[in-house]
Amino acid sequence: MRDSRIVTCPTGRLAKSEFAATRLLDVGPATIHLVCKGVPVCTELGTDPTQWSATSPLWPKGWFPKATQSFREAYRVGEAGDLERALAHLADTRGPELRDWYDVHAQNSGNFRVAHFGREPKPKSGLELDALRDPKRFEGELFERDGFRCRYCGTDVFSTAMLKRFERMVGLHNFRATGTNATRHGVAMAFRAVLDHVEPYNRGGRTDPSNLVTSCWPCNYGKAEYTLPELGLRDPRAV
Repeated sequence: MRDSRIVTCPTGRLAKSEFAATRLLDVGPATIHLVCKGVPVCTELGTDPTQWSATSPLWPKGWFPKATQSFREAYRVGEAGDLERALAHLADTRGPELRDWYDVHAQNSGNFRVAHFGREPKPKSGLELDALRDPKRFEGELFERDGFRCRYCGTDVFSTAMLKRFERMVGLHNFRATGTNATRHGVAMAFRAVLDHVEPYNRGGRTDPSNLVTSCWPCNYGKAEYTLPELGLRDPRAV
């Protein structure tokens, strides 16, 4: 049986070409998982800011479109009652890799970008925040407006309701739509749809359609509560 060890990058200064393709290093009997938490450089984002995406905190993997299509097929045949084929398509989504990419790299990517681009001045005290913070009431309308695609990276996304329906189709032991990062299926983390405040709520951004865009979880959590200039990103509403 292959041993699996989790280690941090020794210096956090590994060349992008060395580890951009994968975070699993096959070293004979052991597979070493590279972890970007707590180090100065993300091995997925790389060390050259001129190569960073100008639209997304961390650009998705090239195989993500195939993974979203596989999940769409899994949902379609699962809805028709063909559990065996649904699980076969689900396996093609590469769920464990999706989970690791989100948990280790994507949700932390904004911190690395801000370390380079710098923080903007904090809002003046007494900043009036929108009385409405949770944008859920706009989800149906805005997901449709944006074609169920992340406005930052362009990845196809699926609503929480759809993910939960699929969970019921195939069973919790095969797919978890909710839970922790350790228990959710990778699809439910990398491709979940959420509404994002383009101008962060805590910086005075309004909770209305003019300031809300459809986002995947990786872009939403990678963006966190930073502003676009702090992340070096273009405004997705201008695209």
